Amino acid sequence: MSEWPNSNGWRDVIAWVSDSLESLYDERESRSIAQILVEFQAEKNKIQLISSDHHFSEMELVQIKKNVSRLLQHEPLQHLIGEVPFLDLRLAVSSEVLIPRPETEEWLSHVLNNFELSGEILDVGTGSGAIGLGVAQALPSSKVTCLDVSKGALNVAKSNAQNNALKNVTFIEQDFRNFTSDQPWDFIFSNPPYIPEEEKKSMAQNVLDFEPHIALFVPNNNPLLFYSLLRDFAETNLKINGRIFLEIHEDFSKEVMALFESDKWTQIDLFHDLQNKPRMVSAQFLG
Repeated sequence: MSEWPNSNGWRDVIAWVSDSLESLYDERESRSIAQILVEFQAEKNKIQLISSDHHFSEMELVQIKKNVSRLLQHEPLQHLIGEVPFLDLRLAVSSEVLIPRPETEEWLSHVLNNFELSGEILDVGTGSGAIGLGVAQALPSSKVTCLDVSKGALNVAKSNAQNNALKNVTFIEQDFRNFTSDQPWDFIFSNPPYIPEEEKKSMAQNVLDFEPHIALFVPNNNPLLFYSLLRDFAETNLKINGRIFLEIHEDFSKEVMALFESDKWTQIDLFHDLQNKPRMVSAQFLG
């Protein structure tokens, strides 16, 4: 890796960033990250870079080099840029919240396109607000409540609601295990912690070092911990014929579905993502 790009032209800068990251990422991912980082620094998309034949100042190159150094310390690209696209939202992220994943966006888009949603909606463990705010934007006549035990996470979610001009959202700082609503909800959403602790050893360092473990991990001997709790919570806080939507670990889809196999629940559905991995379970509450 050379100390500096061959020139300050955008193509040479992308090539230099990509080469700099080859120790952490494969060629395709390095190139993709380099493209995003250069577009972010230039405040131009690819077409604008080409049409203007963009060249960076020395000060801008210094900043790009600093950001490359942060990436080499495993800091997520999303933290450098400060935000993530999610559905039609731009969501700020920080170490207080999980970075919204494309798989979450995929199943939520499926729900919004295939279920008739309205009324009072709750997002449990909202984090950045991705799910709750995505629902609020898609359903402006609904009332969405975002619940989280973390004050830091709620501050991020509140900021995201404000920055995306969403007015139909409220926020509550509380552990859902100690929370009961005065009125039941029409729909409950949650992406709870579901990764067994033993899987830490195989996970990327940028996740382990920069994302909140409280939102990721569960005990090895109780991987369904939060699904059992959320089922019980829903049986107290869902309206009759209301529905729950839960993101899941791909290895525990059958077990999560089995939790809802009782006379209180019906229409237990499983959604697979584009990689054909089990990704979301939903069920309708009969009361």
